[in-house]
This record gives sequence, C-alpha cells and structure tokens, in this order.
Amino acid sequence: MIAQIPGGWLLDRFGSKRVYACSIFFWSILTAFQGFVVALPVGIAVVTLFALLFLVGAAEAPAFPGNSRFTATWFPTAERGTASVIFNLSQYFAAVLFTPIMSWITHTYGWPHVFYAMGALGVVITGVWLKTIYAPRRHPLANDAEVRFIADHGAQGADRRRLSRAGHGFVCGGARVRQCERVDRDRLLPVRGRQDSALRIQAGRLRKHR
Repeated sequence: MIAQIPGGWLLDRFGSKRVYACSIFFWSILTAFQGFVVALPVGIAVVTLFALLFLVGAAEAPAFPGNSRFTATWFPTAERGTASVIFNLSQYFAAVLFTPIMSWITHTYGWPHVFYAMGALGVVITGVWLKTIYAPRRHPLANDAEVRFIADHGAQGADRRRLSRAGHGFVCGGARVRQCERVDRDRLLPVRGRQDSALRIQAGRLRKHR
C-alpha cells in the first residue's frame, strides 16, 4: 500500500501506459525469480522468497492507481462506476480462472514451474499491452466522433487536439492547454492574440475618425 504513493507519482510523471507496462514486466520477472529459490539453502531461500514477495508487491503498486487513471481517461462520467466495477472484479475472476491451472501445473511439474509460467505469461502480456493500449486521441481505431463523444461527456484524457482540419481549424487543448488556437499552415498563432490585434486596429481607426 505504501508503494502506491510513489506509484501514483510515476503514473502522473511518465503516463499510465509506460508505467503500467513496467509494472507488469517487473512483476513478471520477480514472480519468475521466486521459482529459483528451490535451488538455495533453506535459510537463504526463505529470506530471498520474502524479499521477492516484497518487491512483487512494490512492482504491482501502480496497478490500481493506473486503473483509476484509465477509467477517467477513457470513460464518460456516467460510465465510470461500471468500468471501476469491471476492474475490481477482474482480479477475482483471474483467481477463479488461474487457480485450477496453477494447481495442475504444481501437480504435474512441481511448484517452481507455477512461478515460471506466470512470469512468462506476464512478459507476453507486457508486449500485448504496449501494442494495444493508447490514449483516446492516439488510438488508431478511434475516430473523431468517438473521441469527441467521450471528451464531451467528461473523459479527462480525450482532448480535441486530433480534431483539427488541415490548413485552418481549431485545436483545443486538454488540461495543460487552456485556450483554443487556430492552426495556420506556416505557424501557430493564438486566437486571443489575433483578436487583440484586431481590436487595437479598430480602436486606432476610431481615434482617427474623431
């Protein structure tokens, strides 16, 4: 639980996709290492196993904060409760699904092979994760209408920067970009700056007429 604090900071600093992938990868490697303690003397094996269990817990710490970030990024406000329930239920479903499999592996090949198998599976899932997880505006299968829908309904990571038109259009930022900007072919100029310039020109013309 304590490791979730730095885990949350890492998620904010480097993004959910990369931190979550590192979490899955290191969890998998540390899980696989637990199978090798069988070759150690008993005393050293016990200490090593407890150390590895502690590191496994630290490695998986970003998972639950990461789930919350993905829920806020991808789901409209009215659907986040359902998404959160699915995330929470998945851990129990995984236990129901994999417990018989791990029992069979233990009975057939011995308990160290459970750790080898789960570690290898986690490494594979890391690769799948990196290939399939995107922010809404960067997802290759999400069209502009879908991104606009989840952005208009409260999703925090679905800004409209991808909805600009070629040549001239509006680019609206998310939390870090506070104003819309007009896209020019050669340069990017704030709309507010152009409006201010136009107002100054009009004011100058009015003074001349007076």
